[in-house]
Amino acid sequence: MRRVILICALALSGCAGGGRSVPALIKALKNPDPAARAEAARRLAEMGPSAAPAVPALLTTLRDRQLPVFSAASDALAGVGAPAQPGLILLAGDPAPWLRCRAVETLGRLPPSEAAIPIFMRALGDHDTCVHDKAVDALGRAGGPAVPSLVASLKSPNPALRRAASDALGRMPAETLERGAFPIIQQFRGKDEYLRGEAELLLSEMGRPAAPSLLPFLADPDADLRRRAVVILGRIGDADNEIIAGLVQRLTDSDRLVRLKAAMALGQLGEADARVLPILLVRLSAAKDPPLRRGLVSAIGNIGPDARDAVGTLIGLLNDSDAGVQEEAAESLMDIGTLEAMDAVERHNRSLKKYWRSVFPPPD
Repeated sequence: MRRVILICALALSGCAGGGRSVPALIKALKNPDPAARAEAARRLAEMGPSAAPAVPALLTTLRDRQLPVFSAASDALAGVGAPAQPGLILLAGDPAPWLRCRAVETLGRLPPSEAAIPIFMRALGDHDTCVHDKAVDALGRAGGPAVPSLVASLKSPNPALRRAASDALGRMPAETLERGAFPIIQQFRGKDEYLRGEAELLLSEMGRPAAPSLLPFLADPDADLRRRAVVILGRIGDADNEIIAGLVQRLTDSDRLVRLKAAMALGQLGEADARVLPILLVRLSAAKDPPLRRGLVSAIGNIGPDARDAVGTLIGLLNDSDAGVQEEAAESLMDIGTLEAMDAVERHNRSLKKYWRSVFPPPD
């Protein structure tokens, strides 16, 4: 109650607000009492754009050490909108990391602006974690205007910057990313091998947001595009059901390298996400086609030690009617590497040696 009385008195016109109260509220931002400063900033925040004359004072208040005060000042600056932008851009370059963090966060709450994108991009590489994180948030909210700069950053030699750019892209709506990724997809689809390779790296760095654009390439007539799409999806590590289904289909691809890369990609997904192995085992139990079974067994083996739950199934496949499935099962058991798996392979190999000796006995 004391705070309300104080601010009402300072506002001169009771609590009526309006343009006449702004000078008094600006004065209240300098009050020695933090509660009074916070209340003044909150009153200015309620005014929205009408509080524009208070921008210089609010920018100063953003330096306040009291959380309720600088938080309310940030709200007020965000409510003012565009008139607050130039001052916030200046503060975003301040030597003090805590002030840069507040400035970038507040700037990110303003409507998206072309002028703010370079500031966020610079902050993306800031050594201070808070500044960096607020820049990622701001760029994610900025949407379309930020996509070209973020895509360009995916080519940076700095891995931290590439990861940050990918993270920011990942926070954008799917439709925004599809529009932003269109030039990269066109480059990926082109005939120039160098540009295809460059697009492959960019899509890999873009991460999960690139996955929907890549799925159609899994069935492309061009084997090289199918192969590259498979590799990228494996790198992205998104164990989406649609992606897993698309990669499983490539296990019977007409191109041997596509088949091999699909098995490797599924193995990568299985290493990153425990949900993949049960899906592969269900597919394996239903598969009748030997080439598909071989591919699934190979994919399970590529998961490595994390596929230990598949050991019993793979041991059973050592006696499969298809010699190729037997061979893949033995290799996968070796890749998993548990004692049970290694013993089973050893017994299988001894049995094979015994069989071949019976068929082709050694000469006397």
